[in-house]
Amino acid sequence: MAKHRPRSTHTRIGLTVALLVATISVVGHDAVAAESTSPYWLAGWLPKHEQLINASSPAAPNTLGVQNVASYARTRSHEDIQIYAYPNHRADQVPKCNPDKTTRRAIRGHPGCANALVEDGPAYGTSILWQERPDLLLNVLVYRPLTAADARRIAEHVKPTDATTWHRLVTSTSLITQADPTMRRIPAGTGTLDRSPWVLTALIPKGYPLGPEDHRGACDELSFRGERGTTCTSSGRRSRFIRLAGKVFVFGSVPSAVQHVSVHLFDPSTGGASGHSTSTPQLATADTQAAKPARTRFFATPLPDDNCGVYVFDADHPATQVGFAPGLPFDAVCAARYLTLPSSPPAN
Repeated sequence: MAKHRPRSTHTRIGLTVALLVATISVVGHDAVAAESTSPYWLAGWLPKHEQLINASSPAAPNTLGVQNVASYARTRSHEDIQIYAYPNHRADQVPKCNPDKTTRRAIRGHPGCANALVEDGPAYGTSILWQERPDLLLNVLVYRPLTAADARRIAEHVKPTDATTWHRLVTSTSLITQADPTMRRIPAGTGTLDRSPWVLTALIPKGYPLGPEDHRGACDELSFRGERGTTCTSSGRRSRFIRLAGKVFVFGSVPSAVQHVSVHLFDPSTGGASGHSTSTPQLATADTQAAKPARTRFFATPLPDDNCGVYVFDADHPATQVGFAPGLPFDAVCAARYLTLPSSPPAN
C-alpha cells in the first residue's frame, strides 16, 4: 500500500534525497535545456492522468537551499511527483554520493544519484538528484504507486520555463482561503426573510482562469440587513453557518453537478453520531446557481433561529453529502447553548 505523505515535504528533503557527486561536467545532451539560465523547471513527460497541482517558490529554504517546486498529482489530496530546482547551488557544494545507499546514474548526460525513499518500512518512492548546470541542482521525487522507471523518465524529460509562465502557474495553482477586493463580483442568488432581502454573490479570483491549470476556487458572500459574511471553496469550509442581523443562514458552494441541495439538522449535543445520512430532520431545500466562470455552483437558505448546524446533501442523490456547516465553535449564541464542541465533520 502506498504511503501517504503530507502535502509539504520541504522539511524532509535533506533526509530523503541522495547525495550527489562533488565534481560534475556539463555535456551536450539536451543542449537547449542545459544552456538555459532559467531557475524554473517543469515536467516534460508525465504518466497518464498526472497534472500540475502546484507551483511555488517558498521563501524559506530547506536543507539544500532556496528552491522552486512543481508538484503533480492525479488527485489534489497529495502529490505523486515533485520537481525541485535549486538555483545558485554550485556543484562543489554537493556532497558525494553514498555508495551504500544510492545508485550512481547518468541523468540528461550528467552524473547523478538515484535512491529509494524509505522511512520505517518499505520504500515509498524514488529520488533522483543531479547537477543540471554549474549553478543549478535538480531533484525529482516520485512516490508510489509510480515506479523508479517513471522517476527516471520524468527526470530525463524535465524542461525549463520562463519567469512569466512560472509566475502565472504560481498564481493559478495557489489556494485562496479568504476573499479580497480584487475579486470579480457575480450575482449568485437572492431571497427574502422577514420582508428583507438577502443577496448571495460569487467572488471570482482576479484574471480567472489564467489557463487550464488554474485551480483557484471562488469565494462567496452572503449579505442581509447591512451585515455580510464570506467563505471560500479552498478554505476547508465550502458550506458556512452564519448569523446575520440575528437571523441564521447556511450558504456556500457545491460541485457543478449538484442542482439542488437538501439541508438537514445537525444536533451538536449528539456530536454528529446521527448525521451520516439524511435520516436527520430536513430543514430546507434550495436550488443552486451557476456563476460562470466559476467551476462550482452556489446556494444559500435561511434556517430556524434556534439552529446550530446543518448537513448539506445533494437533493437528487440523497446519500451524497456535499457540505457540513456547524454553528460551533464559530457562533456565540450556539457556544453559549452547548458546553461541548461537535466532533469532526462526518463524511460519506
